[in-house]
Amino acid sequence: SLSFLFNISGATALVIAVIPPAIYLGLCFKLKADTQITVAAVLSILYAFLMMVVTMTIIASMVKEKTILTPSSIFIVAMSIIYIVTALMHPQELPIVFYGILYIACVPSAYLLLTIYSMANMNSVSWGTRETKPAAEAATTAATVQQTKSQKAKTTLKRLCSWMKCCKTSNQRSEDEQLSIRQENLNPEPTHPEPQPQNTIVDDASDNEQE
Repeated sequence: SLSFLFNISGATALVIAVIPPAIYLGLCFKLKADTQITVAAVLSILYAFLMMVVTMTIIASMVKEKTILTPSSIFIVAMSIIYIVTALMHPQELPIVFYGILYIACVPSAYLLLTIYSMANMNSVSWGTRETKPAAEAATTAATVQQTKSQKAKTTLKRLCSWMKCCKTSNQRSEDEQLSIRQENLNPEPTHPEPQPQNTIVDDASDNEQE
């Protein structure tokens, strides 16, 4: 971009382009996260103006030279065709194409400043998908929930075991009762004659006559 705008050599443009990211990288190791974001916002605005100027200059050069065979022109045209074709294939997302200008303006911020910020703050686990240690309350809550679940599982298991024991005992009792009934039917008890009642008055009279 600098080489195209100011008509300078590629090596000089590369040295100039490396200076702002190098300064931002040094600041990231010295400043707090909030200050880093503020500096990145200011640099993003400057880069956005630079990208807009470059884009308009490339389009103007394409119109002036009436060709798209330059590297910058081919890049802009190819990227535009990719996004336009994709939008036509997905009509519901077609209005999003109009945010392409914002995308082009934020390319340096997304691919340069965000990368530096993330690499300089790898010790921070408060954002992104980085793992965080649970707080004490969260750990206590999780332990309580886990304990409650284990207690419920134990209670359910005990109830199931007792129910199985009861069923087994009732089945065993019914089998014993049936077995005893069968034995009684096979071996009936002998019947004894009922004792006849004795007449004590008659016996006493006969004894007196004999005497």
